Amino acid sequence: MCSWVTLITGSRNCPQTVTDVLTEEARKSVDCLDDNFLSQHVTFPIRKNAILNLIITGEPDMTHEVTDLGALENSDHSALLWSTRVRTESATRSCCVFDYVKADIAGMKLELREIDWHKLFGTLPVEDSWSTFTHRIQEIEARYVPVKSVHLGKSKPMWMSHKALKTLKHRQSSQEIQR
Repeated sequence: MCSWVTLITGSRNCPQTVTDVLTEEARKSVDCLDDNFLSQHVTFPIRKNAILNLIITGEPDMTHEVTDLGALENSDHSALLWSTRVRTESATRSCCVFDYVKADIAGMKLELREIDWHKLFGTLPVEDSWSTFTHRIQEIEARYVPVKSVHLGKSKPMWMSHKALKTLKHRQSSQEIQR
């Protein structure tokens, strides 16, 4: 599969406390991450029960084992150490993507309806529930959505038809002639 991943690190001046009660500013920060499908991986306090450091990714399972190494020299800033799972591949001119146009949506809906979600999640912690949920969805996606090969290149974006590309090139060449 072709995908882009997001990894943002840094610190912030808006402390998020470890307690369940969030300030309005911290709530906005958490909502922004949720709205953009991002995950904050620092879950422990750095200073005075506040989370000040950021390790944000677009993939929940990309970063793990975040450790506080303590203060840097005479500073009140902490150093963090974490593991990031990154897989690199050689550059190819094509990749495989799910072809949702040919997906068996009815089959997917039927199988999703048959799952007893309360039994599946039970009393699992949120992180384990999310992992179980994403694993189950990916299994269903693999069974009901065929995969197609898409050629990558500079010719056109995936969503653009060849007719639209031809029209665009014609317009660009007409504009160059007029100059």
